[in-house]
Amino acid sequence: MTQSIFERLGPWPAVAVSVLAVSCAAPPPAVRLWAHHPSSGSYSESGGPPWQQSATEPVSPASGGLRVILAAAGNETVAFQFALRPTASSILAPSLRIAPFRSSGATLSLPTEFFRMAAVSAGPLPGWHIRSLHPTMRRPQPLDALIPIDAPIGGIPPEIGSDETLHIWVDVTVPKGTAAGVYTSSVELLSGTVVASAIDIELTIRPFVLPDDEAIPAIASVDHRALVQASAAFLDDSSINPDHWQDHPRAAQISAMIHDNTRLLRAHRLSPIFPSAAPRVRLLPGGDVAVDWQGFETIVAPAMDGSLFRDRSPLPLLEIPIPASLLPQARSASAGRMDDLLRRYLTRSAIHLKERGWFARSFVRCPSGTDYSASGIETALEFGEIAKAAASGELRVATRLVPQDMRPFGWTNFAHADLSDSIQIWAPPAQFYDQATMNKETDLGRQAWFTVDRPPFSGSTSIHAPPSYTRIISWQAVAVQANAIDLGTINNWPIVTGSPAESLTPSKCAAVDPNVLIYPGNAFGLARPIASVRLKQLRRSMQDAAYIRLLNEHGLEHVANAVVGAIAPYSGADAYRAHFADGRRPGWTANGELLDLAASIMADALVSQMAASADRFISASPDASIRRETRSTLESFARSADWLRLMNATSTVRVQPDGVRIRRGGPSSNPWSDIQAAVSVENMTRLPLTGQITLSIQPTPTGQPADEVRSARSRQTGSTHLSGSIASISELRPGQQVAVTLNAREDLHRIFAGGSQWRAITFYTPEGETHSAEVKLALAVAMEPTHPITIDGELSDWPSTAENVLTGFELISPSSRTVGQSTRGPTLGTTAFVLRDHEALYVAVRSQTDTTRIRPASPVGEISPTRSTRKSVTYDDLVPMGEDLVELLIDPLNGGTRSPADLFHIVVKRSGADWAEKGIGFDPPWSERHPWAADADIATRDFGDHWIAEIRIPLRSFGPGPHRNEVWGFNVTRFDAAGQEFSTWSGALGNAYDPLSLGNLYMP
Repeated sequence: MTQSIFERLGPWPAVAVSVLAVSCAAPPPAVRLWAHHPSSGSYSESGGPPWQQSATEPVSPASGGLRVILAAAGNETVAFQFALRPTASSILAPSLRIAPFRSSGATLSLPTEFFRMAAVSAGPLPGWHIRSLHPTMRRPQPLDALIPIDAPIGGIPPEIGSDETLHIWVDVTVPKGTAAGVYTSSVELLSGTVVASAIDIELTIRPFVLPDDEAIPAIASVDHRALVQASAAFLDDSSINPDHWQDHPRAAQISAMIHDNTRLLRAHRLSPIFPSAAPRVRLLPGGDVAVDWQGFETIVAPAMDGSLFRDRSPLPLLEIPIPASLLPQARSASAGRMDDLLRRYLTRSAIHLKERGWFARSFVRCPSGTDYSASGIETALEFGEIAKAAASGELRVATRLVPQDMRPFGWTNFAHADLSDSIQIWAPPAQFYDQATMNKETDLGRQAWFTVDRPPFSGSTSIHAPPSYTRIISWQAVAVQANAIDLGTINNWPIVTGSPAESLTPSKCAAVDPNVLIYPGNAFGLARPIASVRLKQLRRSMQDAAYIRLLNEHGLEHVANAVVGAIAPYSGADAYRAHFADGRRPGWTANGELLDLAASIMADALVSQMAASADRFISASPDASIRRETRSTLESFARSADWLRLMNATSTVRVQPDGVRIRRGGPSSNPWSDIQAAVSVENMTRLPLTGQITLSIQPTPTGQPADEVRSARSRQTGSTHLSGSIASISELRPGQQVAVTLNAREDLHRIFAGGSQWRAITFYTPEGETHSAEVKLALAVAMEPTHPITIDGELSDWPSTAENVLTGFELISPSSRTVGQSTRGPTLGTTAFVLRDHEALYVAVRSQTDTTRIRPASPVGEISPTRSTRKSVTYDDLVPMGEDLVELLIDPLNGGTRSPADLFHIVVKRSGADWAEKGIGFDPPWSERHPWAADADIATRDFGDHWIAEIRIPLRSFGPGPHRNEVWGFNVTRFDAAGQEFSTWSGALGNAYDPLSLGNLYMP
């Protein structure tokens, strides 16, 4: 018997899947089986092969049988995955079945569902993924669509060929009232009536039940119009109006599909709302309004009264939709009259919902959305007054605006106003969720909702996200003490054009919105939507939250707090680094098995407490006492081992370089360089952190500091900013970070003589632990050319030496960097060159391209004949998106101020478009930006397998100054659109637009 990858951390909990390859003396079966862990797979902080990549062989191969080990409480669903492939001949008439679950005293038929996992094209990566995760963690075609195996199209095929692999997802549900114990079963693969292979299952049912109602509601907004459109396409009836379909002859079929979707979401512990299902409003003589609730109630009534669900539990929340005709954008010059109509509509809504008994669960959302401008604030204030007048202040108004002033967090010109009298529910994107502010609001009786955003501010429901990034969401909401989770709209599907089955494929849905959690069933011959794998991960997350709730209800708050603190140490505004747009590394692990370990600890704590209570009824006989003592000892040891594994895996110290500034000093005859290495130290342990951090005085390729730095003098200047050759850190709180500056002085000419180099930074704790990182001293010299340079995009007249050639570009993601292996560079190489004369700075950039992935923008070797009129870049989470481009970032003052307003910025696209600016145009803004009259001479040339940009910038355009014998802050960035890789010469991590992260350019 061999141990699987899922057993390396020990036995797994309520979501755990242990897979054992069982040796067998019988001949090899006709089918080769593998098993997947549903939570993590191959994701890790250092990267790894895509765990759900259909092109790769699944993990845990076994030529014999497999044994899957599961554990669950009552009212819980657990899952596992497996893949199968015939080894020789095809399997004809394949089918799957599960045997009854048996124990020594009972036989159970547990509800079990099988799904075929289908690959979905994920489309372009979001900026957060590029800036935080290594390319090895990408999943271009994840197995995300879950097709019921009995679907007319795409389920189990009539024949499985010998070169075909099927990936299967299995859900097993343990109903309430199921007797605790250990049960066995098996999943059998049949070829006709013959069993071709089988998977043994061992299921431990724990002696407690998860509650029906959620510990924290997860609100999923459903666009009912998209559902109706998909249903109309399935019925092939173009006469169905997505807004007014209730009187259509096929209304019952459409309602059934909507209700099937509501059941699907509720079965995954989500709370669906229907913000687009507005009732019909009719203007009456005299200025009053009549509201027709029939269509609205067709959608929501069965869910709000609970009759739609087997357990009869009603939905916890209802959003009062606002008809489009009453929204602010629909108003004309008669705004006052529209305000009166909106007030009357809200009044009628409050009266009707009170009659139905739903008002206490209802809220209305402020129509300003995420418009943080002054007009958005004004809309929120006006709407709050209207809502207050409509129902005597009883209506709960929710908003995605923020309660706090964002200017202290780096948002320049933020339009802040006090909305406390207008808002009862704050639901800002997680990026703006400041827990201290939210706690004050909840203390005043308001609610705080955790709106899912993007890493590192929150987990993600994106199809690009690793599984743990979706599962972490409820943990974060619990950690910040939120009242609810707002998932946003989960079914932004494309509009049907042409063939419905082709228009509504999962890949096309994911292309429209990578956060869709359900897919139309049209492509698979189904009238109802199907689930995504990410919806299953959310269900697992919500079941984790149920475990946390049980701990708190049974007096085990200390266990809950410790586990949550380890798994979700920070999110929201606590994830800021230098400012609100500059996030730290995600505060959670990419290894989903650690989440399983945390769930195991919680389950064991609950079982142990129940066992302790039961011990009071055990006989006092000596034998019983021995049994009780032995069991207690074994359980205590197991819990200690689990705790140790979890703490060791989640408790660490992060040392991340923020940049190195080098400044010239001393007399001209013997100049020196002052080196200032900025470092962030993050305490991811559970205890306050104390220690010393050092900078190696010698270049080193290994990342190990020289011994002599230990004896250097240290100096502490404050609790949040320290300086010295060795800096001391004292009592850094868990989850917090501190900025450290390490100083050194070296000969100016010697340090620039050999180009860039790496230095080691090491943090030492009093206990003898070390935590190391490598910082790049990006160094270049702008040499004076011996002959004139022609700006023609050819590079043929550029001299090159070690000092003026910029190589070793680094990916922006911190996960691409490991000690002793500092140059995990981009897939395609980039080389830059710098020169200067008494009038101008010259920069050339040569970017390698892959001709198999993208065609040249112009004929090979010819200057780009056209220039794009779009002189702008769309930045997504500090990553320039969309087109091949290079950027120059220049700070002549070398101030390291951390504000991009100090940067001179030039962008050159492969297409030939270029422009210059002072500062950078981010949205929302976190610095000032102005046009820059650089008067630069720029040429680009495309050679197919590479392209070249040459730039000449007059020195006078940087303003008055000597421009000689100075060190400038300087960087070159490159975005490879085909490879979706963002790299920089300076080795900036996470944020290339922080002046502190620039390289150093000597201007002799």
